Amino acid sequence: MLGVSQVLLLVAASTGGFSGLFTMAGTIGSLTAIYVLATGRQSWAVIPSRRIAGAVLAGALVAVIAGS
Repeated sequence: MLGVSQVLLLVAASTGGFSGLFTMAGTIGSLTAIYVLATGRQSWAVIPSRRIAGAVLAGALVAVIAGS
């Protein structure tokens, strides 16, 4: 999953600049955090708990807002 995320970030940065990069990073982060919040299991990004996943989700939403 890390390789797929890196390719998506590279494509977003090359086509949309920093705005695309922040939007894609926020989208990937929010989907990963939602997975951890829903299942309670570690993700590919090694988010260890639901509490930290909530903080990651908040940061990811800030990145999406900053990118748009």
